[in-house]
Amino acid sequence: MLILESSEIEHCSLYHNIDGNQKKLAGASYQDRLYVRQSNFSKNQRQEALEYCRTAFLESKGNSSVLLVEDETEFTAWVEDKQASLAPEKTIDRITLINLEKLVAKMRTVGGIKIKNRVYRLKEYPYCFIGSEAVRWLMHNVKLSREEAIGLGQRLMDDKWIHHVSDSHQFKDEELFYRFYWDED
Repeated sequence: MLILESSEIEHCSLYHNIDGNQKKLAGASYQDRLYVRQSNFSKNQRQEALEYCRTAFLESKGNSSVLLVEDETEFTAWVEDKQASLAPEKTIDRITLINLEKLVAKMRTVGGIKIKNRVYRLKEYPYCFIGSEAVRWLMHNVKLSREEAIGLGQRLMDDKWIHHVSDSHQFKDEELFYRFYWDED
């Protein structure tokens, strides 16, 4: 059993054959092994999470490794699945499945990205956020890779949810200002 931080694993989709049918599952990859999510535990359930993982490892008689992954809000137990294979999907496919309206609402609420008036070269830009901060927020809260987060930011621009404050840049992981169309005058 290993205890890891969420940044140490890569989230992915897996296929698993169950009675001849392929089932798509949320998965994780770590050191060229594939894992299937088993259970989530709150931060104050650390001991229960450890016991769950210990039991899962013992039940597999040591044939499958078990990961306990910690992020800022919870622990997640992952068990190695030797029957699983990576789902052949492209990065863009994953981000096209995200409901943008719900995502934007989450980004604009408490715990979302910092939207405030900002100044650049003595000009004030109201109600905007910084691209690099949005990328970090997406990576942490939506569990995306950096490339996926940038792709999702560009999708938000393409679908007219956000724009660069002077409409002169695509979405970038840089100190550039962006604004939600909802915050326009």
